[in-house]
Amino acid sequence: MARRGVFRAAISGGRTPAAFLRRLARARFRSLPWNKTELYWVDERCVPEDDPRSNYGLARAAFLRRVAPAKVFPMHAGRRGPDRGAAAYEALLRRRGIHRSGFDF
Repeated sequence: MARRGVFRAAISGGRTPAAFLRRLARARFRSLPWNKTELYWVDERCVPEDDPRSNYGLARAAFLRRVAPAKVFPMHAGRRGPDRGAAAYEALLRRRGIHRSGFDF
């Protein structure tokens, strides 16, 4: 759903969304208004972004290199550790107007 001209989407982790992300990278979807899209993560593994288990790394390889969303907000849990990474991401979500109960539409 777009709010004020911005579409916000949350990307799940694990291998489940891999096929979906690869489909979004196809040419027919590249004309979508990616310049008005913000991407967030609903989970992330506590590994560096270049680790094959990283959910952000998967999204980058399958999708983000082929489209250019306006803003991408990965969860940097691998750099900070789980507790500090989660706290930092929660603070980012609050600053962006996204609350614990869901996106503030």
